[in-house]
Amino acid sequence: MVLAIRGGREFFPIYNNNLAKIGALKNPLPEKIVQYYAQATSEIEEIRSVFSNKSWRNVPSGVLLSQLEGLVVLGEHTRSLGSEIVRYIDRLYP
Repeated sequence: MVLAIRGGREFFPIYNNNLAKIGALKNPLPEKIVQYYAQATSEIEEIRSVFSNKSWRNVPSGVLLSQLEGLVVLGEHTRSLGSEIVRYIDRLYP
């Protein structure tokens, strides 16, 4: 398996450049959007942590599997939150 993740890359420039404007959105969108991007950032950082160097190859498979399963759960929760945000947008801004 080959996985390359560059460090220091800004993954969410549109979000980061508009963070000050998010508060102008109707509730509960500001909180939900911040939570979504916090979770997405957490996922990226966890992937970086697990695969940032070759030491992950020395991690027992059960531990690595547990970390990856945790990422899947977080990813599913983040995807669900994204869908929830889209529903709020559709309802609040018809």
